[in-house]
Amino acid sequence: MILVNGPDMLERYVKELPHSAVELINVSEDPLTIIYPHGRNLAEGVCAPDGSVGIRICYDDFCSELISRFRKPIVSTSANTSGKPSPSHYGEIEEGIISAVDYVVSYRREDREKHKASPVIKVENDGTFRIIRK
Repeated sequence: MILVNGPDMLERYVKELPHSAVELINVSEDPLTIIYPHGRNLAEGVCAPDGSVGIRICYDDFCSELISRFRKPIVSTSANTSGKPSPSHYGEIEEGIISAVDYVVSYRREDREKHKASPVIKVENDGTFRIIRK
């Protein structure tokens, strides 16, 4: 999945932006990850083997600023081992994951507010969609 900082950036990384995806983005009050049928302009390995890509428009000030400064999307994960629950804050991330990365920002490390994982919806170019995760 990648994080972008707005609709303009989103349009640079999908071949086609289904109208249903725009409507879902507009009515969502919470972060929402949408899987688009065909990504583009992304590094090798970011898109799934079928060409699809999960993208979330990021509204967090820190992440949005980081994306703006990079002028590119950020590849993101749930910071969990496959099959294990997604952490709801930094304190729940397994030490093995933290020690395996090159760098961890210090922002919000002490925050213990529980945050739920974003819903994931897969959209098709014909406008149909399927909920992957609520």
